[in-house]
Amino acid sequence: MSVFPRKVRPGDHLVVDDRTGFTVWASKTIREALTGYRVERGRDDPRHPQEFLRTKADKQAVANPRPPGTANYAGALITATTAAASAGAQDIVVETAARFLVADRIRIQLSTGDYFLATVVGISGTTVSILERLPESVASGALVVNLSADATVSYS
Repeated sequence: MSVFPRKVRPGDHLVVDDRTGFTVWASKTIREALTGYRVERGRDDPRHPQEFLRTKADKQAVANPRPPGTANYAGALITATTAAASAGAQDIVVETAARFLVADRIRIQLSTGDYFLATVVGISGTTVSILERLPESVASGALVVNLSADATVSYS
């Protein structure tokens, strides 16, 4: 096929094939549905049969669903002191010593606002004995955080 055909066809004209760039008769071309290109017959890129498939509705609802349970999050155990403690003391009195165990790591809020890390060596009622001596005084109502208490989530 030459670039310029020498014969004349009445009622026909020359066009450029958008895919190959060749000059061809318009009667020998078709327009691609997907791209809109004007291409010579046989050089077109027809749509794949998979493009005509339609999906079925996918019912993803679960039969008889149960609502999620209420989370009971215990988290880190936080309590407060009920009596002031002086610098150098090894005993603090807290609101509750529940879930406190020997060898637990606790943080005690000092009067300056800083936290002191200590190790529990004994529990007697609401009095917690610590291994280290307090570097500063502790006010009544200061926070005591038990870092070793288990954080649990349970679903009822």
